[in-house]
Amino acid sequence: MNNQFRISVKSIFIGFIAWLFSFFFYSPRFILFLGLNSGTTRRDNLLLQCLDPFSRNLFGEEKTQLYSRIIQPSIANFLGWCGDRRDILSMLGSPGIAYIALILTLSFFYLAISKRLTKGIALSSTFAISTTMVTQWTNTHWGHPDSLSFLPISIILCFRKWWIIVPCTFIGCMNDERFILSIPFLILWWWPANIKNIKYIFLKLSKILFCFFIGILIFILIRLFLTIGLIGPGIEGESSNLRYLIYDVGLNTILNPDRWGGFLFIVFLSYRWLWLIPIVTIIIMIRKERSLRVIFFIVSIISTIIASSINADVSRTLAFAFPIIPFSLSVIYENLGWKCNRIIRLINVLTFLNILTPGAKVYHLPKDWLSRNPLEWASPALPLPINLWRWFTSPNGFSTW
Repeated sequence: MNNQFRISVKSIFIGFIAWLFSFFFYSPRFILFLGLNSGTTRRDNLLLQCLDPFSRNLFGEEKTQLYSRIIQPSIANFLGWCGDRRDILSMLGSPGIAYIALILTLSFFYLAISKRLTKGIALSSTFAISTTMVTQWTNTHWGHPDSLSFLPISIILCFRKWWIIVPCTFIGCMNDERFILSIPFLILWWWPANIKNIKYIFLKLSKILFCFFIGILIFILIRLFLTIGLIGPGIEGESSNLRYLIYDVGLNTILNPDRWGGFLFIVFLSYRWLWLIPIVTIIIMIRKERSLRVIFFIVSIISTIIASSINADVSRTLAFAFPIIPFSLSVIYENLGWKCNRIIRLINVLTFLNILTPGAKVYHLPKDWLSRNPLEWASPALPLPINLWRWFTSPNGFSTW
């Protein structure tokens, strides 16, 4: 018991330090979320939902989407962490809840890899994943609690008990349906290694698949009840928004070759140089395995990237599939014959390259994006010292606090 307690405390400590590491490089624009005259953001909608999770008085184009995402507002409402945008309680509600979930996400991420591989690989990969969209969006965009979906994903990386997978799947989907993008890579994570008996593999994985199915089914039912008004006052306009995303956004991107270059660049921004890890993994698997697992892995990557095209925030969407990184590392560890130190050096080099390559939010790239000023089409994530300096020197910042 004492040993398990030490492991838990160590994992939380590493998760906290990795989050601080990411927060230093990818910090929020305090003026945007706390300034008196800075305009409204999604966080302001979230604060309204905190007072009443079933509120239908939100504003903006995203209000229909927010009406069904009640996990974070319900937690804040239960804890009483509500108030105006500058109140301490509202800060605990947003971004506090999302930040706590992000720290725990990194903690369980470290724990899962340390149990499967080594503590050294787990440590370096936890800091590596903290330089990607897994942390960037939650850190910089208050009111976007993606980490409340990332946390259940990390928990499933650690445990495959049915009573864990079912509620984690429901909560993850209820917070953001993009949780589903993680499922193929969670299945791969629990795929029996070095076993070619398809019947045995199917038997092992079918239990996990059934748990995911039950969790998704519960999510669909609750979502339906919210829409038709069995829970809350009902939601109008959800189906029309989905059709717009699929036909006007997704298909226009996939069926238009002129957009592929820019689309792949936005895909790159999700993990940046860490994409090299799954690429190396594919090469290894094709050379050494040539099994059903290889096909499933490649198809999962391609289908996940294609599915991300229906969202404007493609790089953020792909972050929900972050188990692709621990699975890829497990394949490299099992098959390449490298010593742990060599794998750690590779991860550290890619982490360093991620730090050198700015993280940025990009929704759409113009055709001549390579010849234009990047600030015209990208919103970079700024380091903490810059955002603090802007806050303390802004007339709308510290002086009006």
